[in-house]
Amino acid sequence: MAQTFTMTVDASGSPEIYTVRTTCRKITVYEDAQAGTTDFKVYMPANSSTPATKPAGSKFTHEREGYFMPGDQPFALAVVTGSVSFAAEEE
Repeated sequence: MAQTFTMTVDASGSPEIYTVRTTCRKITVYEDAQAGTTDFKVYMPANSSTPATKPAGSKFTHEREGYFMPGDQPFALAVVTGSVSFAAEEE
């Protein structure tokens, strides 16, 4: 059963590292309420220095053949300006 969470991503400091909360195979993140107001950057792995930029309103999905376990930190998110709330679905 999928579970949802939220996280705040802001432009100050380092990218926000996503920490897995459940045992799951798939994680999908997107701007909360699907507002689509800003592009965001995905760092994978979380400590990577080269991000991929995702357009405003898009979703990022990360899947694994095995399982993500609580405490795993598979990626990080960043925005260029401001502070944005993201939703995460763990399935």
